Amino acid sequence: MNTMLILTTPTCIEDIDKMAKAGADAVLFGCEPFSVRCAGNVSVSQLAEVKKACTAHQVEMSIAANRLFSEEQLPQLYEFLCLCKELDVDSIYFSDEAVLAYGQKLGIVNKLIYQPDTLMTNHNDVNFYLGEGIKRVVLAREITLDEILTIANHCAPQRLEIIVHGYSVAMYSKRPLLTNYMKFLGVDRSLQKQMNLTIEEATRNERMPIYEDENGTHIFSAAIQQSFAQWEILNDAGIHTARIDGIFHRREEIYPVIELYDQLRHKKISAKTALLEYEKCFPDKLIDSGFYNRATSTKK
Repeated sequence: MNTMLILTTPTCIEDIDKMAKAGADAVLFGCEPFSVRCAGNVSVSQLAEVKKACTAHQVEMSIAANRLFSEEQLPQLYEFLCLCKELDVDSIYFSDEAVLAYGQKLGIVNKLIYQPDTLMTNHNDVNFYLGEGIKRVVLAREITLDEILTIANHCAPQRLEIIVHGYSVAMYSKRPLLTNYMKFLGVDRSLQKQMNLTIEEATRNERMPIYEDENGTHIFSAAIQQSFAQWEILNDAGIHTARIDGIFHRREEIYPVIELYDQLRHKKISAKTALLEYEKCFPDKLIDSGFYNRATSTKK
């Protein structure tokens, strides 16, 4: 019987111990300047320390190299992937085809995981990338549960990953929108890399996290997607990995979330109990079930 692995996103190296004890099987770090939209980033010089900690706590080490790279950044990317190979990193997440090309050159295609955010929505695309020999594909969060199950039926589900918990990317622009807004107001203040900012649409009573870095501006969903009720269905479909994304969460908020999903997969609690416990722990958090039961577009 399949049991989905739990992957989560630490904010620092010290998180690895507590996340492993909570039930995490793998951790995913960002590494500047190669990563975008990560809960926690480490420097290149810290990668060996991350590997040592992951080995000590028996969790897989994953690194995000998921930004889009310009031509002049390719030599630096190649050196970074050489280092990842040398450290024997378990998985490397990517969205730029340059990573795949270098992965083939270095013989580490089997460590690559394709995550192009919104693009993986059908089994033909999934099978194309799996046919390149990569390790896994991360399905888009904008598809329904029925669509996920259809893809799993037409692909190798043991090579699929689902993001089951966390804020979803709603919009991305390469423009520095917050910086431009400050200039428009005539205010000399930098809002880059501040994780406590939100934006509210005039027609909605929802506050959406917004974040600007050197890659542009990222806006996220107002609600946190949770998948307690869908866990058993996704697990029975053979999905390999379930990700708990901790971006915009305090580090101590993620440990109990991992524990709830771990208890759920070992059938120690029901989906209903897991949801009630989550709401009890985080009464102020806005949550929903994402697009599992609703399409992203409707016909009038």
